[in-house]
Amino acid sequence: MPVVIGGGGKTKTAQLSARYASEYNRAFSSVESFQASVANVSATFEAIGRDPGQLANVSRPGGLLRATRGRGRPAGWWLGR
Repeated sequence: MPVVIGGGGKTKTAQLSARYASEYNRAFSSVESFQASVANVSATFEAIGRDPGQLANVSRPGGLLRATRGRGRPAGWWLGR
């Protein structure tokens, strides 16, 4: 079962993501903030011996995914996941 964890917390969010998540989600953030969060979560993955490549990293700047041509898109569609 996929587990999605999101947020901007530097410690608990990263630890929970590294331990349980299959997708890390960060809504309403700037590109820089999102990149810093992903780097932090990835470092935490490595620290516990988990491959950060297993994690889908998703940013939703507007907080919502919108329908395209009448079809909704799943989370992370632009990442090819």
